[in-house]
Amino acid sequence: MQIESVLAAIESDTDCSIIEVIEGLDTMLVFVNNIIDYPQTPCFRRIRISNVNFQERLGHLKHGMDLLKAVGFVQDADPHVFALPDSVDEEDERNSIANIRKARLSIISFRKELYARFMHIQHLPADHVWSSVRGAGAFGRQGRRPHMEDEHLLIDSFTGDPSTGLFCCYDGHGGRAAVDFCVRSLHINLEHSLLRNGDDMTIEQHLQSAFHITDAQIRRRSILDSGSTAVVCMIRNERKDRVLYCSNAGDTRAVLTKADGVRRLSYDHKPGLDSEIERIRLAGGFVSDNRVNGVLAVSRALGDHHLKPSVSADPYISRTVLEDNDEFCIIACDGVWDVLTDHEAGTFVRRFLANDDSPMSEKPTLAAQALANLAFGQRSQDNITVIVIVF
Repeated sequence: MQIESVLAAIESDTDCSIIEVIEGLDTMLVFVNNIIDYPQTPCFRRIRISNVNFQERLGHLKHGMDLLKAVGFVQDADPHVFALPDSVDEEDERNSIANIRKARLSIISFRKELYARFMHIQHLPADHVWSSVRGAGAFGRQGRRPHMEDEHLLIDSFTGDPSTGLFCCYDGHGGRAAVDFCVRSLHINLEHSLLRNGDDMTIEQHLQSAFHITDAQIRRRSILDSGSTAVVCMIRNERKDRVLYCSNAGDTRAVLTKADGVRRLSYDHKPGLDSEIERIRLAGGFVSDNRVNGVLAVSRALGDHHLKPSVSADPYISRTVLEDNDEFCIIACDGVWDVLTDHEAGTFVRRFLANDDSPMSEKPTLAAQALANLAFGQRSQDNITVIVIVF
């Protein structure tokens, strides 16, 4: 197959997500760059396709092997190796390298197009009319920190289902590298799992898989010192029930407000908890000054690979069947919860929603902004991000 045909086949294939395809193209570019730069070096002309790293990055793609063939690699006598045949003379070598250079340009162009798609965050317009919930909105502010490291994403009609909504809040640390990747990738990994595996997995398994896949992708991008907490909530129909799933790693929190009180949906993963101390110890780490290995103040997060496996990406997951007296959900980073209790936040938002005359398309965003401003006024020292979901 010609390189253009292979790239077209990769683009139309639904077995792998856009993130996996970009990873595969990056790996392929490493191979072709090595051949172009060092054409006579034997080790760059042979690829062991049984290698775990090769399979993880390129070999598992449906058309991954076709990419190798398109630039001239062929099956070696060793069935675990693909090799670039030796040239018969200098002209043959020049033609081979010229073809590889041409293929590289095509791969770079295709990769650039995919990456631009991946980097674009499709935020909903302010006047969006929701189908999965009555209304939802978010607000974030830098607060008293020198840099903003929070992110959020709200998706209506998730997986193409008008009754399903997805709500994500991320609190980064150690720079923006991890949080910038999470806000662009975790929902893609979750959607890909739901559409490809469907009922073969429970929703809890889909959520857990999305967390672990995203964490592994962060590692493969060599983001080692940056991390992010996460809350991912999904609302969907299950037979006659409206069900709210909440998954989280770290201390970003989700709270369900009912007519008769509030209920926490997430679990604050703090290093000082007995259960987390034991888990960290069994993973080979320790807790000092309520920090993992004396460094990090949360015990679970995406990223932070310099502290793995002591810092775990395994999420806490809750399932709640929504009832008539369930009013709204607040998702917020610790910039809110450091200065307000669950009850205080719930009471404040309930009063705001009751007294504000704005249309439902605007009211949750205004409530989120008001709660963020209240936390700032209470001397919160952190970035502040709030999501309000009205059922």
